[in-house]
Amino acid sequence: MNRVRRSRTLSRGLTLIELCAALCAVAILLTFLLPVMAQNRAQDMAMESNKQLRGIHQACVMYAQTNNSWFPGIRGRGELVPADDIVSADVDGGVPAGRYALLLRGNFFTPGYIVGPFERNKTVWRFGDGDLTDEHFSYAMLALDLDEDGQVDGPMKDGEPVRRPGTDRRLCYNRTEEWAETLNTLAPVISDRNLGEDVNRGARSIQSSGEPGSWIGGVVYNDNHVVHQLGQRVESKFGRAHGFDGKATSLDNLFAEDSEMAKDDAVMVFQDAASGVRQR
Repeated sequence: MNRVRRSRTLSRGLTLIELCAALCAVAILLTFLLPVMAQNRAQDMAMESNKQLRGIHQACVMYAQTNNSWFPGIRGRGELVPADDIVSADVDGGVPAGRYALLLRGNFFTPGYIVGPFERNKTVWRFGDGDLTDEHFSYAMLALDLDEDGQVDGPMKDGEPVRRPGTDRRLCYNRTEEWAETLNTLAPVISDRNLGEDVNRGARSIQSSGEPGSWIGGVVYNDNHVVHQLGQRVESKFGRAHGFDGKATSLDNLFAEDSEMAKDDAVMVFQDAASGVRQR
């Protein structure tokens, strides 16, 4: 008889109070665990994004090895690639879409590689889908210095572009000179873009979780190192690799020309190579 009673006692289920206590304990644990899990997930995605930025820059370096050291968008002699020469994009080499199209046509990476982990809702471009547009990639690229005719700008002498001594490659202004294989540790060339309404207090990125003005993102420099940047102000120096008079700028806005010599500024563009404001 005692064995029967003991068996019935051991097999008794949880009471309602005990069940509620267990659920409360689980809820408290989740309250602490979920934010940590979300933070870890965001960190993993940021690391993946930075890895993609580095990979895109490495592709540009490989492209430059057969293009007189220029990254995609500029021809070997220092001239802008016209839209007619870019298959799959109805833009010239001054616009990031044109440069990505050149890299994709060269099979330097797959179309999905230029869509960041924070933007899985973007459409992955496929060959034959029509023109590549800013709906198919996530990252901004360094703006080029263009003249009034939309061509690469640089020093002129007697009405002709100044060439680098002993070569047929023209000299360009400092920022454009860094859209090339230079190994400059202070020249940002590719980054997460600005989604904000302006480039200062309204700046915001896909990684920002707070109010406008809290831009957070990855920036890859021309020596291929990547920085996870808090804020859009960086230290930069353009033209150093070629002995130009580029000066170091300690608080350079990644998305605006804001120094006395604008050609010494980093300006990342996403849609329009003529503007550092249109980033959407």
